[in-house]
Amino acid sequence: MMGVKSININIRVDPEVKAKADPILKQMGLTATQLYNLLLSQVAITRRVPFPIVAEPGLPQDWFPDFADDRATAHAAVANGAKTYHYRDSRGLEIDAVVEHADGTWGAFEIKLGIGAADAAADNLLKFAAKIDTTKIKPPAALTVITGNGFAHRRKDGVNVVPISTLTA
Repeated sequence: MMGVKSININIRVDPEVKAKADPILKQMGLTATQLYNLLLSQVAITRRVPFPIVAEPGLPQDWFPDFADDRATAHAAVANGAKTYHYRDSRGLEIDAVVEHADGTWGAFEIKLGIGAADAAADNLLKFAAKIDTTKIKPPAALTVITGNGFAHRRKDGVNVVPISTLTA
């Protein structure tokens, strides 16, 4: 590829995953570098990851279509003057949705449909909130775990737990 500029990127990869993926890529006639270039090209063209990222692997996406397909969430937020984001840091802390309104108020949401997953999700929300420099941005207006069942309540630590059945358009 003469004349094409490129840069080197170092990526940390689980060695077992790489060992499993390399022979499959070879059968497809691809290297890991070529696959990464294809992935980045699709993100640049479509402005989205070209495959679904599911909050809890193993759950059918049609159980929770509005959050499995970020477009519905994003459209609802934009219609109300808000922006939606996804958060993941280098240590694996991940938040499913952060919704920020035009006035700077914001909330963080974890979507957990599995039974008993609310406590771990609430812990993630609290860890995330603790990382926020409230001298630069407002503290969260809400930290909420959306669950598949149960009763809506506020935990002693202030995290809301809300079953999806209580949410309406």
